[in-house]
Amino acid sequence: MEFIVANLERTNEYQISAYEAHDEYQVFSTNNPAGVRLVATPYDESNRLSLTSHAGDFRKWLQQEKPLINVELQKPAILVDHHSVDIWRGLFYIGRDLVLPVFLGLISAYLYDKMRGALRGDRSHVHLTVIYTDHKDGVCKKLVFDGDADAFAKLIERLRRG
Repeated sequence: MEFIVANLERTNEYQISAYEAHDEYQVFSTNNPAGVRLVATPYDESNRLSLTSHAGDFRKWLQQEKPLINVELQKPAILVDHHSVDIWRGLFYIGRDLVLPVFLGLISAYLYDKMRGALRGDRSHVHLTVIYTDHKDGVCKKLVFDGDADAFAKLIERLRRG
């Protein structure tokens, strides 16, 4: 397995939009209504499927914290390693019974645990995309977030209030 190191820019943005669910998500959501899949995504021009090196750590943490949630890790061709406090979660599918704010709360708890060992002054930066079914209208949606842990906490609070 190949490792790649990447340097990336920082922003504080999120976007939620309707998403035309493809067959892979529909099958996953139907077969794993309370599950999570970390999806390998194309990397660079080669389109080789990749996951970040954090993916396995998050899977192990989630299985320990919430053993009733089925966690799948799609096998990548390469692992991308980030040498910073950036937390790249990549692309997630969450099952139709898992509510988005609850899932994001789990990611926030993971960030808290991960940052306990960080050097003073280090601030985590989160990058993730989540494909999910909105429970209010039954529509498949896509959340893209790129920002610091404080902005992530504000997003979770906004989503919990509706």
